[in-house]
Amino acid sequence: MAKMLSYQVIEKARPLVANANTWTTGAIARGSDGASVDFWSKLAVRFCAYGALLRTAFDLVGNTKDAENIARSAAAVLTGAITPQPDLGALYAVNDTNGQQAVLDLFDRALGRHEVVEIVVPNSAAVMAAVA
Repeated sequence: MAKMLSYQVIEKARPLVANANTWTTGAIARGSDGASVDFWSKLAVRFCAYGALLRTAFDLVGNTKDAENIARSAAAVLTGAITPQPDLGALYAVNDTNGQQAVLDLFDRALGRHEVVEIVVPNSAAVMAAVA
């Protein structure tokens, strides 16, 4: 069941990171004025990769504690493609350094949508086989 829920969250979060108007770097979530806000805030309109997972999980379950647990599980699925251990730091690095396309490659790899491409995680020897 956890895998199904993680997959569901990844699938529903993907449009947030696919759209340049709802994706961001340097913060988990931002309001329309560009200021950092909580992922659960009604003011949040832009999300990093992890923020998109958090917001999607929150929209599904309605509370922050469960949303954080579900988002961590979904993030582990995403980062499992690039590191042997679940690593939010690697997810932040891909989001903030490698950019939007690299984030989409991670999501698509987890969803089984792409052919193999390589993405080097900054400051890490880990290399991801993402599907393009």
